[in-house]
Amino acid sequence: DIKLMSQKGVFATSNNPIAAGTIVNGVVTPTLTGKSLIITGGKDSVGTKASMITTDLSGTIDANSSQGVYIYQVGTHDLTLQNVAGKEMYLAAKNNILMTTEEGKDMGYLNSANSINLQSDNGSLGTSEHGLRILNNDAAINATASKDIYLDGKGNGNMVLGTISASKVLTVNSEGNIQIGRNEVKSGDTVTKPEIVGNVQFGEDSSLTATKKININGSIHTDADKALTLTSKESSIESTDKGIIQVKTLNTNSKNAVVLENQDNTFDVLNVAGYNNKAIEGNVLVKTNSNALVVD
Repeated sequence: DIKLMSQKGVFATSNNPIAAGTIVNGVVTPTLTGKSLIITGGKDSVGTKASMITTDLSGTIDANSSQGVYIYQVGTHDLTLQNVAGKEMYLAAKNNILMTTEEGKDMGYLNSANSINLQSDNGSLGTSEHGLRILNNDAAINATASKDIYLDGKGNGNMVLGTISASKVLTVNSEGNIQIGRNEVKSGDTVTKPEIVGNVQFGEDSSLTATKKININGSIHTDADKALTLTSKESSIESTDKGIIQVKTLNTNSKNAVVLENQDNTFDVLNVAGYNNKAIEGNVLVKTNSNALVVD
């Protein structure tokens, strides 16, 4: 096991630094090789956006910093997360990124004030049984995977999806709200929450499920003839003038209203139901520019 703790940051030195957002091809010698890693950056960051810390870990990782956390698992092992906290984070892996299911270590989550950026070059993010656990606290979530993406929002706050790209299945569950994108929020002349552009794409039948409200303030799109299921267990499913859904089949399940009135929506089949087969407590207002809409 490896333990690195500093009050002034932990950084990688390399003649060939790997910047956040880069997809590595070929063999890379990792900065850290071992089983499990505990790494603390104190008042500074763990790695930097310009030079991520590269790893090959066979166990779990527990990382936190008051600034950023930038880690790239370049070895053949999956990147298995226990707990990660930072003002922003970039977590990448050549293969899968998973949450640990080890007893006693399975209550951690990803916690960021600003943004969580996840990248799997050749695998998936999470599994259908154990999605990546993310604290719902208004941070922008950006994720890309060559296979599936499974995300679990924890807490009753806002889970805000930015750029999400799953080549196959996308499954998002939130104990609070789900927002696709967000407008800039100001207090006077001061920006308190920056704009988050929402752009969600997937390749297989996918779903977004929130205990509370689903608010679509960005685009949801698939090039394939696939279905999207939106579920709000205790509230409504709504979109703003920026909220566009382009899928083959749209399924909605909600306690309250369904309001999806963007004229750029495109879906050929619409299935509307109340959550748990109960009557919907509100209006159903839906628009699509499909030439022939089938409603069930």
